[in-house]
Amino acid sequence: MNAIADKFGVSESTVHVAIRRVLYFPLSISEREIRWPNDEDAALNKRAFRALGRCDGVEAGLPDVIGDIDRCHVRITRPTECEGDYYNRQTFHSIILQAVCDADMVFTDAFVGFPGRAHDARVLEESFLFEETALRFGGGYLLGDAAYPLLLWLLPPYRHVTSSWQPWMSKFNHVHSRQRFVVETAFGLLKGRFRRVDKIDVNSIPQAVEIVMAACVLHNLARRHADIFEDSDIANSDLGIFSSEPVDVDHKPT
Repeated sequence: MNAIADKFGVSESTVHVAIRRVLYFPLSISEREIRWPNDEDAALNKRAFRALGRCDGVEAGLPDVIGDIDRCHVRITRPTECEGDYYNRQTFHSIILQAVCDADMVFTDAFVGFPGRAHDARVLEESFLFEETALRFGGGYLLGDAAYPLLLWLLPPYRHVTSSWQPWMSKFNHVHSRQRFVVETAFGLLKGRFRRVDKIDVNSIPQAVEIVMAACVLHNLARRHADIFEDSDIANSDLGIFSSEPVDVDHKPT
């Protein structure tokens, strides 16, 4: 914030006012732009996700997948209240963005603001997505990584259990990974396009949440309007830590 004020020769209060004005528009259309797929869109997603699972020896991927779910840390400045809650296991202060995306890397659900130290399962259980599963899932489900629980509407990969591991589990995990990479790429696009999401240097947690949500809205607008974005920008960006819980998800038992 200080750097922006110095660069443009204005006061910090002026910068705050400008940020509020810029945030107003994307936040005002967030419910329209970050929306759950209707039946037609869900059917398209199922076909697209299944095609992503094709690989050697596998004709098609997992059926009926309507989205990928994951979460990433958004680095913030050290908060003045409840500082320990925001200090995550990767040793920096953050808030968590949990998001679902479709096969085109468009966010269909976004839940932002939990302190970085919160467990993944708690973030999921406290989200609107968890509360509204009966309304959202009909004949479809999400793919998540091994940090997520197995639910009727959420399918993680197999964890390592050496004594009972079977070869087909490795193949399942490989196909699962091919179909689940979409959300990781979406986070990469988000952080590569909007460098502000790499670190938000505001003192207000609510404002940090608004900045992340606004970036998600603008990301969706860009995806839907086929805005060109170079892959090299993703490679050069700090994508952050996708999982807040380290989990062993290799395809072979150790």
